[in-house]
Amino acid sequence: MVTEQKNRDESKTVATGDGLESVYNKRSLSDDDMLQIIRAYESCLLRYTVRFVNDHNSAEDVVQDTFIKLFRSWRKIKDRQKNLKSWLYRVAHNQAIDLIRKEQNYRKAMKNHAENLLNSESETHEEQHLEKKQKIVLDNINKLSPAEKEVFLLRLEEGLSYKDISQTTNRAVGNVGKLLHRAVGKITGELKAQGIIQ
Repeated sequence: MVTEQKNRDESKTVATGDGLESVYNKRSLSDDDMLQIIRAYESCLLRYTVRFVNDHNSAEDVVQDTFIKLFRSWRKIKDRQKNLKSWLYRVAHNQAIDLIRKEQNYRKAMKNHAENLLNSESETHEEQHLEKKQKIVLDNINKLSPAEKEVFLLRLEEGLSYKDISQTTNRAVGNVGKLLHRAVGKITGELKAQGIIQ
């Protein structure tokens, strides 16, 4: 009887490949459990939010708030969420949107980011040429609609599947595909027009 219960509990474990399977069955998180989760997801969440809010310090705040929310909500989340990574991206995304709304400075942040890229010093002509191309690509990404930019960054920067993007953004998988196709088409067209690609 004890073996049957143990087998049933083990079958409820979520297999995500992130090495955290033992954490998912716990009713509450210890400091060590939380550190495991932070180590597994902090860098990818930070990379995503830096691109989204265009400010490293703000992105760190967003990621920190995401992990605090996870710690406080663990009991409510773990039974309903089968994919911790998608939940974390969704919360980080929502936290970033809230930050942008509070600042009412979304366009200004993108402009500052582009100006910072232009003002950075290069040591060689080759680096300057590469930075110019990167700036053009970033400028074109920043011209996308917020929905297109979000889907584009989640797919190409973070490598999320259409299904994970769908869960993260609360959009249908078909809508994710359409937004991504449109974003890639816009960027490709602009890069061809500017002679960056053929």
